[in-house]
Amino acid sequence: MRLDKFLAESGLGSRSEVKILLKKGRVTVAGEVQRDGRFQVDKNSRQVAFDGEILDYQEYYYYLLNKPQGLVLQQKIIFLRQLFNYYRKKIFVRIFFQSDV
Repeated sequence: MRLDKFLAESGLGSRSEVKILLKKGRVTVAGEVQRDGRFQVDKNSRQVAFDGEILDYQEYYYYLLNKPQGLVLQQKIIFLRQLFNYYRKKIFVRIFFQSDV
């Protein structure tokens, strides 16, 4: 996996923002400053650090959400749309969910 993709998916920002951080020399791989976003890293490696803090790559994030009180469920699609609109301003990550409501 490319280093810039690893950093972007670890939550440091978009790929273009990550490239700026790389150019500033704030990312190290195995203790050495790495400025090239094309550098290949293992996503299970614990060698990548940002400002001295080791980064962990997590491919999926799971969220358990409860139906907010007062939300009336009339149809499945309406509920999912309302649920997404309720939480989208509070969570700034991609939300993938599967529901059998």
